[in-house]
Amino acid sequence: MHHFLWLSKPNLNSPGKRWFRNKDHLFPENKEVAHMPRVTFRLDYPEAKSVSIAGSFNEWNPTTHPLRKTKKGYWSITITLPRGRYEYRYLVDDRWFTNPDSEKVPNEFGSHNSVIIVE
Repeated sequence: MHHFLWLSKPNLNSPGKRWFRNKDHLFPENKEVAHMPRVTFRLDYPEAKSVSIAGSFNEWNPTTHPLRKTKKGYWSITITLPRGRYEYRYLVDDRWFTNPDSEKVPNEFGSHNSVIIVE
């Protein structure tokens, strides 16, 4: 299982007004969302049947951000996030996984959460 994490530039030409909400933020203006970084989470786990990501950016709800399986066999999702520090974990076929390539911090369940800093 391989984990990748990409930060990409926001799309400044995105038409229409969008709302962005997470635990601490609600952004009603498209221009505010357009200036936030987009983070791509990628998991190389072709034999998985389902993959999602849960973290402090979505109130640890694994149904909010399911990853999509690509034709090449890896799973991916791109999320717009405000700058800040977030903890997260992958849920793969009902089992929790920590990204081994990221900084880790202990959690209250006796395992570890991955950490990402969005700048």
